[in-house]
Amino acid sequence: MWNWMRVEIRPEDGGIFPTIGEGDFTRDDAHGYVLDMLNAMAAFNPALGDTAARWKRGAADDTVYAGLYTWTIYSYEGDPTKGATVWLDDYADIMRSTGMDINVHWPKN
Repeated sequence: MWNWMRVEIRPEDGGIFPTIGEGDFTRDDAHGYVLDMLNAMAAFNPALGDTAARWKRGAADDTVYAGLYTWTIYSYEGDPTKGATVWLDDYADIMRSTGMDINVHWPKN
């Protein structure tokens, strides 16, 4: 199964703030969901039009970046949140390796 995720970095809060889909997507459906999101956001922020175009062409590692935002799709088995955790742990470790003091802040349900 596949899912999508949008990640916002807030350096002032020392945080990575993820928003994840509900899961149970095919790869193509998850990819299309992110493209639809980027296209909708580009209507309000034209700079995201370039990000949407990069995504549509096929982003390296199924990930695109725009400023403090990242969009990705990932495969998982079982719980989509656990699949996101693996991706986010790696992402946070890379940021920490640059000296940034950062932690993942999961949404409260």
